[in-house]
Amino acid sequence: MPFDQVPAEALNDCVACGLCLPHCPTYRATGEDLFSPRGRIALIGAVKAGHLELDGEVSGSLDNCIQCLACVPACPSGVDYEAIITPAVAEMAQRRRTRAGLTRAILWPLTHPRVLRALSIVGWLAQTLRVTPKRLTIGKLPLRRPALAVRTPVAENESVVLYRGCVMDAWYRDVHQATINVLTHLGYNVEVSGSDTPCCGALHQHAGLHTQADDLGFQTRQALSGRTVVVNSAGCGAMLKSSLSGVAKVHDIHEFVHQHLEELRRSILPVDRDVIVQDPCHLRHVQRAHEPVHQLLGLAYRVHRIPDDGLCCGAGGLFSASQPGMARAVRDLKTVAISGLIGSASLEDPLLASANPGCIGFLASATDLSVVHPIVLLDQAITPTHLNGKVR
Repeated sequence: MPFDQVPAEALNDCVACGLCLPHCPTYRATGEDLFSPRGRIALIGAVKAGHLELDGEVSGSLDNCIQCLACVPACPSGVDYEAIITPAVAEMAQRRRTRAGLTRAILWPLTHPRVLRALSIVGWLAQTLRVTPKRLTIGKLPLRRPALAVRTPVAENESVVLYRGCVMDAWYRDVHQATINVLTHLGYNVEVSGSDTPCCGALHQHAGLHTQADDLGFQTRQALSGRTVVVNSAGCGAMLKSSLSGVAKVHDIHEFVHQHLEELRRSILPVDRDVIVQDPCHLRHVQRAHEPVHQLLGLAYRVHRIPDDGLCCGAGGLFSASQPGMARAVRDLKTVAISGLIGSASLEDPLLASANPGCIGFLASATDLSVVHPIVLLDQAITPTHLNGKVR
């Protein structure tokens, strides 16, 4: 029977009240209940009960779910939508073996850092020659991958591990360096995760490739068990908090640094700049750790919230590539909200801050604003006190 791994009790919890609708990006983009959480729950329930065939309408509805999980905190009945959509997407991947094989091939470089770096150089060349496929909506790729400078902290504190990851390490080395700088400033000894943790498996999980995601999760547990881990990618942070639960302490970098808010207040230099903060879905709706970003940046910058209650930007792992039409329609809602904020607040040349690489790239491809990671902005505002730099 289709969807036999979807728990019936979770389906039955939904009373179809519709309070999730304003928070669902695909419903907001289409106005169709087929593309809403309650619509998808109803379709999965009907197929599971044998009242409906698993046809194109059902698969199209599920394929167009970004899995942003904004419906979860909005639901008054406490429906565990993640418990519903996750096994449903996994079953769809199992049923479409050719498509799943292609997805595995696309994600294969993420677990092989040297291959990913080589492909990144090819991507940089394609962007330079302006021959990048329109479906590939990523930010500007770097040509070089500078070594990370790990410095001796001014005051001794516990050691923490910066989770390097795959895309973050290949494309956003400046974010890693800023993370190291801030942690060192606060007195932490920073270690960097190694080649035994090349990828957390978040994109595999999102695509329904649970076997690969579980294998990567096991590998990560073996390497990081018993450690304190900080993560500067919202999607990776959500995945690691799940896969390392009970064996390691995992913190989003902003919630970890937020513990030192008062200490930072004394060393922050005010910056005469407006910053618009975009809350990545896996930071806001899954980790519930978005507020520290606003508060930390507020120490130095004029911080502005996008008036859309954390609506998804449309990136969603591979979603922007697999469902480009829907992704762009959702992104349009975000850019309109940003433009409205800029106009209403009369902002001049604001920065756009986002704590997730997928969001950074997807938004950068649709706006003239500079899109930057919050920890980079925080690092730039801290009084430079780093000494005794050494390069690894």
